[in-house]
Amino acid sequence: MHWLLPLFYILLLVAVPWILLAGKKDKVYHLVAASYMLVGVFLFISLLSYRPSALPYQNWGGAVGHYSAGALASSVGLLAGFALILLPFAVGVMHFAKRLSLGNLFRAFGVLAALLALTSAFPAAGGAVQRAVSQALSGTLGWGRFLLLGFLFFLFLWPFWWLVGPVKEGLTSFFGKIKLPSFRRKPENRTTTQETAKRNENRIESELVRVEKVEKKDEEPPLQETVLGTQWADEPESAPEPDERGAMSDYSGQNLNVRELLLLFNEPPPVKEMDDSEAQKIAELITERLAEFGIQGRVVDFKKGPVVTRYEYEPAPGIKLSRVVGLADDLALRIKALSVRMVAPLPGKGLIGIEVPNPKRRVVYFRELAEREEFLRASEPLTFALGVDPGGEPRFESLARMPHLLIAGTTGSGKSVCINTLLSCFLMAYRHQDMRLILVDPKRVELSFYEGVPHLLMPVIKDRKQAGEALKKAVAWMEIRYRHFAREGVKDIESHNRTAADRGDDPIPYIVIVIDEFSDLMLTMGKEVEEPLARLAQMARAVGIHLVVATQRPSVDVITGIIKANFPVRIAFKVPSRVDSRTILDEMGAEKLLGKGDMLFIPPGSAEPTRLHGPFVSEEETGRLASAIIRDYLTHRFQEAFGRTEEVRGWADWTVREGLVPALTREDEPGAEDRLSLIAEHGARVLGRSQDEIADELVNIRNSYYIPIEEMEEAPVETLSEEASGFSGELDPLLPEAARLIVARGQGSATMLQRKIKVGFARAARIMDQLEELGIVEPGEGTKSRRPIVSVEELEAKLRGLGL
Repeated sequence: MHWLLPLFYILLLVAVPWILLAGKKDKVYHLVAASYMLVGVFLFISLLSYRPSALPYQNWGGAVGHYSAGALASSVGLLAGFALILLPFAVGVMHFAKRLSLGNLFRAFGVLAALLALTSAFPAAGGAVQRAVSQALSGTLGWGRFLLLGFLFFLFLWPFWWLVGPVKEGLTSFFGKIKLPSFRRKPENRTTTQETAKRNENRIESELVRVEKVEKKDEEPPLQETVLGTQWADEPESAPEPDERGAMSDYSGQNLNVRELLLLFNEPPPVKEMDDSEAQKIAELITERLAEFGIQGRVVDFKKGPVVTRYEYEPAPGIKLSRVVGLADDLALRIKALSVRMVAPLPGKGLIGIEVPNPKRRVVYFRELAEREEFLRASEPLTFALGVDPGGEPRFESLARMPHLLIAGTTGSGKSVCINTLLSCFLMAYRHQDMRLILVDPKRVELSFYEGVPHLLMPVIKDRKQAGEALKKAVAWMEIRYRHFAREGVKDIESHNRTAADRGDDPIPYIVIVIDEFSDLMLTMGKEVEEPLARLAQMARAVGIHLVVATQRPSVDVITGIIKANFPVRIAFKVPSRVDSRTILDEMGAEKLLGKGDMLFIPPGSAEPTRLHGPFVSEEETGRLASAIIRDYLTHRFQEAFGRTEEVRGWADWTVREGLVPALTREDEPGAEDRLSLIAEHGARVLGRSQDEIADELVNIRNSYYIPIEEMEEAPVETLSEEASGFSGELDPLLPEAARLIVARGQGSATMLQRKIKVGFARAARIMDQLEELGIVEPGEGTKSRRPIVSVEELEAKLRGLGL
């Protein structure tokens, strides 16, 4: 009988870690882990104060502690006993820090096995177990038992060093939290994940700047089989050197992996959901309150979501549907809810859906949806995470199947977060060869942090006139693609890409046009925007061009009949009035939404809206994702121009970190030339080269930063700046200044004129052509600088003869 107590404790201490490992993501197991740690603390203080000759009540753990400590000391000894009761503390810390794994658990038990081997070699320091082992080995091996036990000691102890990191990190995380992570945690409070996100960001940044990626042994399978090969794939063993300087067709973005990019997003904190008993009380309250209005029936089931719970109500025979639906506001008043929405009837069921807001809403985080295999292994092109339905099930949709999306909602309703979610999914899952973006941002601040990602076809459009011109260019690209499809005998982009793959040609990319604040464009540009947008909405689906249009004002003068007819798939966030809800959805209901991601979604091929709650992604997280992709691309461009060295890699990282990338993508921003000079100055200091030489190379990078598609060569995007539109076609007014500058310096180029006289590249190149025609500079040879062929006196005479 004296073996039963130590056997019980040993089984308890050994079995619980495996239980926690099996259920480490279930919030119920947090209570098990906390209790397990308390048992370890109790046994520790009991064993620390244990004296065999003392009375039981003198032990710090009382009589229970005295007998428990005695059982452990007699069975395994004090040293192994202390190690055994420290196991709950180490396992509990790793559990709450989310570092509990099978490998770490084996290492922890390895420490116990090592101490048992050590004390078996010296049984005086152990208990009955060690004495039995020592006697058994001494009879068979004699003195050889010391060699065997010493070998086992070092063998079991060696994996301990890999356990130090998880335990140390767990201690830091555990003692940094006063409260247990699964109890009384506010869903909106994400401060507990910031430290982890920062560590992930630093680690990913250090990995993403590599151009030659180191091959890993235990790497997860590549994702190139999905979406016709459009997912990020693993880099081949040896990347070919670029054939020509400045040619960007060799950049593939294969240094980036979708699973590594997910680490840039905050990990969702655990939260406490509404209990079934609480939902059952609300169900009974609904039945009672409807009975007060003469509506007999019962709630047969309910489905809990993150924001609302849908109660499936079955009315009694003879109850008209309209009577129940008309009581939505009265029911909300009686059950003290913010609002009540009724779905009558539920599709495929003879029931009425009554959606009641939860007492405590749960935030749906982007990472918890993006980590799911439905997204990572999506078979549909342009798949993105849309949200979670009232039953708690995630919803993923394909923009290619929609084929266009119209979004409406007031400020703070979640409209901008929805756009960032969509763009984050596309940037993670697709390379620029497979998907390109055109972003229109009239407010100039919503989409600015995407400036510089290689997926863009042109800089983020902030001017209304440029938005109209870009839509017209997209119409031209659409017509070019249709001509190509007709020549090849294919009907859509998927058929074309399959045919191209059979021939060994590159596929053509999908093009997604995102327009934020569409109402501002419609009120200022009107038909200039509506006509090309309507043409794209009617015809562009088959050629892989898709539209995402967002507006804050879903009024009839913004969402006209033509636009509405060509956007069958729509998302309505909270709107201020029933009229706005009818405008966007053709029915009421959006005015009763709760905001912050609560939406009504009309799916493809259906006219009935579905309620969803969109995932939350912060601007900080989206900025980290964009910076990681920009850093990888800019490192490639810098190393292509200045050499593959660590200094160049660090220079590119510094450029992204300081927020100077827009100076390399556009020249129409105030202070762009000053920022470009800062980049050149830092590069000259790092590389030890001339600042003017580096500045010329940076201007060349800026002029070809965004990789064009084939359609742009047939219908190029013209310069839309005011300075270009002001040029009359005669001799440029700045030609005398440019000529004197080149003659004084002894050489000149279009990029030099760009920096010195503050003009765009197109105008600078035109001035150089005019100077060549006038016989002032020598003919051009590629990108080399040109030398003047006249002296200062001859130049002045020519200018006087031209009347300049």
